[in-house]
Amino acid sequence: MSSHPVSDPTADSGQNGNGETGDLLEDPVLDGPDPVLDPSPSPAPQPNPNPEPVEDARLAPWIDRVTQIENELYAGFVDYEAIGHSTMGTYFLSSYSDLTGVIREISTGIAGDKTGKVRPLFTHTVGLIRRFAEFATPNIDELRKLKDFHYKLKKRNRDIFMAPYITFDPNVTHYAGLLEDLASSITPTINEIWTNGELPYHKSFQQTFERFLTLDKRRLGSEHDYRHLCFLSQQCIENAWIALRVPSDTYWRLRVDLFKDHLRPTYVEYSCKTDEFLYGKGKRPGMLNIKLLLGGQITPEQQKRLDQAKGDTKKRPASSKDQEQSNTKKRRIERPYSMTIEDVEADILDIYSDAWFRMLRQKPTKLVTPTVQNRENTLLAYREDFTRRLRYYRRTFFQPEEPPTDYHKRAGHIMRLKEEMAELRKDFDRRAIATTSASIIKEARLDAFSLKFLQSLHLKLLLGQDPPASNQEINQALKDRLSDWILFERAWSAGDIKSTALERTSAATKELLRSLVRRRRQNINHLSELVEQFRELEILGFEAGGKEGRVDKPEETIQDSEANPTTETRKEGEQSQKQQDQIKQQQQQQEPPVPSARENPQAYFAAVVEGRASYPLELRKIGAVPSIEKRRFGRSVYVDYQLEEREKERAVMKVKVDAIGDPMKPFQEEQERRYAREDAVAANVTTEIAKGGPPDHDSLPTETVWDKLAYMIVLTHWRFYRVGPIIHGPGFSVTLDPEIEELERLGVGELF
Repeated sequence: MSSHPVSDPTADSGQNGNGETGDLLEDPVLDGPDPVLDPSPSPAPQPNPNPEPVEDARLAPWIDRVTQIENELYAGFVDYEAIGHSTMGTYFLSSYSDLTGVIREISTGIAGDKTGKVRPLFTHTVGLIRRFAEFATPNIDELRKLKDFHYKLKKRNRDIFMAPYITFDPNVTHYAGLLEDLASSITPTINEIWTNGELPYHKSFQQTFERFLTLDKRRLGSEHDYRHLCFLSQQCIENAWIALRVPSDTYWRLRVDLFKDHLRPTYVEYSCKTDEFLYGKGKRPGMLNIKLLLGGQITPEQQKRLDQAKGDTKKRPASSKDQEQSNTKKRRIERPYSMTIEDVEADILDIYSDAWFRMLRQKPTKLVTPTVQNRENTLLAYREDFTRRLRYYRRTFFQPEEPPTDYHKRAGHIMRLKEEMAELRKDFDRRAIATTSASIIKEARLDAFSLKFLQSLHLKLLLGQDPPASNQEINQALKDRLSDWILFERAWSAGDIKSTALERTSAATKELLRSLVRRRRQNINHLSELVEQFRELEILGFEAGGKEGRVDKPEETIQDSEANPTTETRKEGEQSQKQQDQIKQQQQQQEPPVPSARENPQAYFAAVVEGRASYPLELRKIGAVPSIEKRRFGRSVYVDYQLEEREKERAVMKVKVDAIGDPMKPFQEEQERRYAREDAVAANVTTEIAKGGPPDHDSLPTETVWDKLAYMIVLTHWRFYRVGPIIHGPGFSVTLDPEIEELERLGVGELF
């Protein structure tokens, strides 16, 4: 082991002129004249009017342990055999465990610290996590010679992420995240760990399965018990991935729609003795579909029966007549760029990774018109605000993992998203971000971040709409997206430009900030060019991708049309617009006009129920949907907000009734009827959950690792399916009446 000297982390200057390390705790005997060299009698001790604070006796052993860890880092863990370790990986993990332990102990002494030296020691020790990451990155091939090194490293990181001291210093999660990313980069996927058609056995997985079995013995008597049962089931599924040594986000593969009759997995309703349980039915997946989803293999006979259960039919070959018609179709002018649902989901993942939302750190591999990646240190300072805004918008609108399917509800969300984005853009334009304070720049950046997320929600609804949205709507949304991305780049460049003017900013950091500003300026120019292309199409009367985008001759180009924009193309666009106006006018004539809420509240409320009118804006913004959340990350203690939210809604409604009068009374009455329906649905859950599982669930096999994993998946999905009607909030909401679409659609996006 190296004897490299280590400086005192709490002292201002750790070394003297000879390079020797000074002691933190000085010997009081040597403090003053040497009694041998100065034989004069010592004066009588006088009381010190300003006594120094008493040293904390715990500091010395903490400093010794930190010094030992630093020496091991300096030595590079190369002497692992002399220490008694079989590999460098075991030595590395042992030292890292010592580090996490001493950080935890030092953090307990911060509150009662009277010396002022515990906090600096804590900060210094936290910095060693980064040093471990810097060492592990180039030496990962040597470290991973230890079997399951990635799993053991993640297990120690999990203790850090769940520790209370992460609030003392934001760098704790940042530095531990570097090691987490490194471990994830070498973690095999679940597809790679199957061997001979079976998953590997681990003792920790068996312990997880045994804990899952004990959940059946829990006493269930209240809604809180049901919620807690679902949470513990979900937690066992998450722990199963960790025990199998696969990425912890593997459970995202299990996202299934439990609350659509034509998509609900068959294994939550059919007996395990039936073919439907294994092979599914139509679009409804069975257990073998889940196995394939998780990388397992099935026999050719099973694959054949899966195809039969789906009812797949091959498309007929195109006839000569169809081929002839296809060849005579007129060519369409393409959009400057286009988006798919997958592209929008990549945008959302990119937004989540910037905020470390749900500890998601992995960046998408491909983005359409991406913005410049910002500095990690800058993002770290914003992550708490990012997460707060994401949670607010997910509650206020919907979760992108489970968008609403009802047409009227989607239309209502689109309208509200447009209103919210328009307000954010106005706020952004009111701020002179080029010459303003740091606080205003921060708000501008947060608004720009919010715009990116809301625009992604908007596009996800628009692109997945049935019937499909018009080309004009999609073109406008794509153009607005570019404008919002430009605002985002402007906001972050404004802050970086301001930072370069500060004297305390180092030269290296200034150069980095200037390079980011240059890259953003180039990106803004590129995005602006795309915006101009959309505007040119509007001027020419084209609807890119639509009927008006066709041209008569294959050899005709867009430039030809631009040279003569007043010819047949524009006339065709004008005729199409007239046809659309006529259709819209006919629809308005067929539908009765919506009455005023003040003049005829009963008729207005009826129009709301029929989907011909929206709730008053102030009523739609009453508050978040009632939700259940665990109190702290990693804890299974819940706070049931349903009663509190009802009291809040009733109070708000009373104020509105007192202020507005009779027009609001129907909404107040319907609110109480909704509460009654919710209570009635909740009462039925007791009967369903008492069955314990789907038919013949006691006969589910539990011999192999896959059998046990499948057992946990079936029971967990069944519990969420049955308990769903009483679980509200993010990912869990229910439409209790087909005519009243006030709550979000019931889903499991938060969990699977």
